[in-house]
Amino acid sequence: MRIRDATPADAPAIAAVHVASWKAAYRGMIPDHYLERLTVDDRLAQWERALEGPPAPGHASLVAQDDAATARGFARVGPSVPAAGRTGELWALYLEPGAWGRGAGRALAEAAIGRMVELGYEDAVLWVLPENRRARRFYEIGGWQCDEVERTQTVWGVDLAEVRYRRRLV
Repeated sequence: MRIRDATPADAPAIAAVHVASWKAAYRGMIPDHYLERLTVDDRLAQWERALEGPPAPGHASLVAQDDAATARGFARVGPSVPAAGRTGELWALYLEPGAWGRGAGRALAEAAIGRMVELGYEDAVLWVLPENRRARRFYEIGGWQCDEVERTQTVWGVDLAEVRYRRRLV
């Protein structure tokens, strides 16, 4: 897998990965009726807006592409909200289910961490569903630590409980 900056042309592939990964990863954690209603078209407009023009200061979107130059995963980083000094946030890291367990996620995560360092962040946070054991194990192996901070956030119209992970970058 090759990791590169996302471009507006990647929006359809990123939207497809986003939906497929949610449907596979969050089954049993998010109501099935909600997951079944997700469509690529629902996410496409969001990704077209996110990728138009140059990224805002402190933001980056990356894609993992295969040998055929097809995006198989993506990551998005930016400032932690609420802003807390030089803390970045890994807002999203998703792979299409067929790419799970093959090293692309680790490569994408390391590239996202590297980009946050380049953007001047000193540490980073991310949020995970408490019951998402697969993701939690992935991040813990990558050096992230749960700091027991919790929140409930509305994502795509669904209220989700999340726990925060933190990692020092420099």
